[in-house]
Amino acid sequence: MLTGGAALLLLLLLVVRWATIRSAIVTCTLVVAAGALIVVRASEPSSALEMLGALFIWALVATGPLALGAYLRSLDSQRARMIIAARRAQSLELAHDLHDFVAHDVSGMVVQAQAARLTAGRNADQARAALERIEKAGLHALEALDRTIAMLRAVAFRR
Repeated sequence: MLTGGAALLLLLLLVVRWATIRSAIVTCTLVVAAGALIVVRASEPSSALEMLGALFIWALVATGPLALGAYLRSLDSQRARMIIAARRAQSLELAHDLHDFVAHDVSGMVVQAQAARLTAGRNADQARAALERIEKAGLHALEALDRTIAMLRAVAFRR
């Protein structure tokens, strides 16, 4: 009887901890009922009051694994929510960094292009040098964009 009762209590804990809610409700109901039958058969109550007492004691004993399983399940849910929040914050930070890097480089490219346009008619060498700086800034912006996108992908695929 003790081994069977202990196995049922362990089953209660594991079911509440790992099963889906619907499966846990059905399984726990069946396990508690099975435990109640074991208690009633083993204690051989002589009156309805003794039977109710034995069932009450079983219910009290079964509450421990149920509560522990529910507590562990809530810790899992809390941990999952914290991971999602941390990933969201990290993604927002990366997006902010991406904006800062690319906006800085693109702004520099726009200024260089405006300067090249103004000097193109008067000094072709200065215009050519400005176009080279625009090209370097564009390549730098693309590299920064590639690095940031790679980091975002790494975060997204760690889920």
